[in-house]
Amino acid sequence: MEDTNYYFSIKWEELQGALDRFSAFFTCPRFDNASTEREMKAVDSEHSNNLQDDGWRLFQLQKSTAHPEHPFHKFGSGNRKTLLPPPEKGGMEATREALLAFHTTYYSADIMKLAIVGREDLDTLQEWAVQLFAGVRTTGQPSHFPYPVEAWDPSRLGTRLDVVPVREMRRLSLAWPLPHNWEKQRALQSSKPARYLAHLLGHEGKGSLHSYLNSQGWIESISAGSSVKTADMDMFKVSLSLTQAGMEHIEEIVGLVYQYLKLLRSSPVDRKVFEELKTMSEIKFLFREKENAVDFASGISSMMHEYPPENILWGPYALDWDEQAVRDYLSLLTPERMHLTVVSKAFEEEAQKEAWAKEKWYGTLHKLEKLPEAKVAAWSNPPEIHPMLSLPSPNEFLPTDFSLICEQPAYKSLAPDDPVHPFPPSLLFPSSAQALPASLPASSPERGVKVFHKLDTTFKVPKVQFFAHLLSRQIYSSPPSVVLHRLYNMLLRDELNEFAYEAAMAGLSYSVTTRTTGLSVKVSGYSHKLPVLLKKVAGKAKGLLQEIKDKGANDPEIQQKFNKHRLTLLREYMNFDREAPYERALYNTRQVLDGQAWHLAQYIQVLNDHSTCNVQAMTDVVEEGMARLDCDAYAHGNVNAEEALSYFQTLKDSWGFSPLYDGEQPEERAVMLHANSTLIYQTPGPNPEEDNSATEVYIQCGPTHLSGGDTKSDVILDVLSHMASTSAYQRLRTEQQLGYIVFAFLRRLNGGQGLSVVVQSPSASPPQLDGFIEDWMADFREKELGTLSDEDFESHLLAVESMKLEKDKRLSEEAYRHWAQIVERRYDFYREKREVAVLRTLTKEDLLSFWDTHISAATAPARRKLAVYVHSSKHASDTCRPDVSETGRGVILVESMEALRKLKRGLSLFPAPGEVEWEGRE
Repeated sequence: MEDTNYYFSIKWEELQGALDRFSAFFTCPRFDNASTEREMKAVDSEHSNNLQDDGWRLFQLQKSTAHPEHPFHKFGSGNRKTLLPPPEKGGMEATREALLAFHTTYYSADIMKLAIVGREDLDTLQEWAVQLFAGVRTTGQPSHFPYPVEAWDPSRLGTRLDVVPVREMRRLSLAWPLPHNWEKQRALQSSKPARYLAHLLGHEGKGSLHSYLNSQGWIESISAGSSVKTADMDMFKVSLSLTQAGMEHIEEIVGLVYQYLKLLRSSPVDRKVFEELKTMSEIKFLFREKENAVDFASGISSMMHEYPPENILWGPYALDWDEQAVRDYLSLLTPERMHLTVVSKAFEEEAQKEAWAKEKWYGTLHKLEKLPEAKVAAWSNPPEIHPMLSLPSPNEFLPTDFSLICEQPAYKSLAPDDPVHPFPPSLLFPSSAQALPASLPASSPERGVKVFHKLDTTFKVPKVQFFAHLLSRQIYSSPPSVVLHRLYNMLLRDELNEFAYEAAMAGLSYSVTTRTTGLSVKVSGYSHKLPVLLKKVAGKAKGLLQEIKDKGANDPEIQQKFNKHRLTLLREYMNFDREAPYERALYNTRQVLDGQAWHLAQYIQVLNDHSTCNVQAMTDVVEEGMARLDCDAYAHGNVNAEEALSYFQTLKDSWGFSPLYDGEQPEERAVMLHANSTLIYQTPGPNPEEDNSATEVYIQCGPTHLSGGDTKSDVILDVLSHMASTSAYQRLRTEQQLGYIVFAFLRRLNGGQGLSVVVQSPSASPPQLDGFIEDWMADFREKELGTLSDEDFESHLLAVESMKLEKDKRLSEEAYRHWAQIVERRYDFYREKREVAVLRTLTKEDLLSFWDTHISAATAPARRKLAVYVHSSKHASDTCRPDVSETGRGVILVESMEALRKLKRGLSLFPAPGEVEWEGRE
């Protein structure tokens, strides 16, 4: 809130020159009018982009309730109107003078910190820092800034704020501003009382607020912790996402929060709970893995303001026992000091009828009132504490065994992993060389099971990543099947929540998710207790189905939970109408290109149809989906081969599935657009308050290597998209100022690939954006590709090579990279190495020839273009009305899902991506 963090990343060999340029901003900034105006437009565009974002709207509304003389009250982001005075008040020159004055006053060495991460030795980095940043002036600024008033004085607390959001949402929050001075804040850095209280109030285990409120069907989630920190205040907040039923029990829910606070006040501060938090914090620090250099530098520079040099790394993890600090915090969490906020779309009709106030910058409808004295008194001293509320029991998932398998004598002789091309996983099953459990005979390859394993010898942390992909064509066979499987997974998560929450607090996590090709199961974390979590998750994943069948589809508790999740999922799907237009453009593009893609509208139709969406239908569909499954599994990390096989065996024993029949395996294929044609898919934006429109232009360039294409084409597209990303941003955003959202990228989907450009704009209509993109493509070909020097060409190749050969920094990065090949059943573990070999053979002529053959509007003989338009109401009159051709030539205009489905039935599909013959270590 009170600092600005500047950071950059660059190739390591270019660091010194970049630092020289970077330092100049702090010693001799230009702030020329052209640059200032460009950035002002960017700020205004960003603000325009956020006008329909509930996060920004709610935060600014919270700020508006603060004291007008406190800086927190101010407009948080700015726009052109606030940044550019009228001509009679100086205009652009006045803005420039204000910038220079601000820079001169506050960009002072005594309140600035610098962090540099590079490959050079420390003496060299220090020498550069001194040489380049010594010129930063010192103006004698204090380390913190005293404010004239409290952000929330007593007259502004004890209030209820009702808010109408943009999206369909229901949220209840209790917030308490905890005033303090700078010295007190520094004194609490190691005891962190807010963390202790957040842990208990946001707990989801047995006896917690979440456990009881969830059992009543009133909430979907709960969280607690510090939300805003300034030099004089720490805003502590408990946030709850409510169900429809929960909206009818708001006062009871608030009362239960205060009952839990009374429980905490009337109980000794629990030293055991504190020690658990401290232990996990120490474990996280001890086994903290590397971050990206830019994230590390940015984070460390912030911590340098918070902690003395010796504690910069350890400080955020430190926890020291201070019972009085917890008591002091608890004493401030009272109804008299509370800012209660209720957010619900259900308020909209009342807000319109009663003419609620509108927030100045975003127009958010709201009503602010003092809480009734009687209610404040009742919450201040609840007469009793609900018997279902209690402090948490000891966490049995805390790991205590951190021994590394790779350090054991039997494994120390393993060859070290290749730092540039890490060894691929080993195939444990099927394999005649591996002793298998009796239930997995060596004659089982046809059963559709592959188990991969890799023992970590690089990162040496006591962690494991275990994945399983259970393949089934049935799960994505119809919209009802997709919806009912998702609902089952939500019920499963509910059933596992208390158990899994304890595991999560101890550094373990799990997920069970639906994919278009089946189910994905993932369990990860510290290896010591991971098998316990896996066994519970695997057992409940199948066992819950039997429990529902035993109780019967009409069981009231099951019906209540099913309906809660049905409404939650319905709201999630319906809220997509309030996503930013560029998100809808991206979604619509995938709808066009995916060979079999169900639409959110179809899911919404299923959720509203009780004859299709009910408990009995769910059990029938899920039971059928679980009956026959192929499986690919992968265990990576601090796990040996025997344990990896046992993980898979745990999964198989619990699910008891049979293999798929030959030809029953699911396939994902991409649509092949008509040659020498432009397909325009045009839809109105569903949010009438949204001013932005969006366009995605996609030029399809053929199949990928694994779908019948060649590696050279794949690599050429990698290079072109790398170059295009910077060029499109510079042209369409920085120079032309079309909008805040501009990006070009390589879109690969189910065997097809091509270059995509996305622009969201408040000022240009979708057809106009299409034209701007085409103009950029033409200029990019002539002015950048056509004039590319040998030096720049080599620089681009090296940049792409560097990205492909970038070392994994964490165990999870390597595991996910391998898993990406396994889950798609491609097993192309040496893809990067193979592609780099081809990359090094490319010439400038290769890039030009590819662009002219596939992308150029002027020369491509069989150009395949898709343009997706999302119109705001402001641009509704500027819609595309070309001549529509049904022959596959010229322009094809589609304006509905029905028309799109009809069109796709006549389009060919790319071959499904095949698999690479599995390769072990080279």
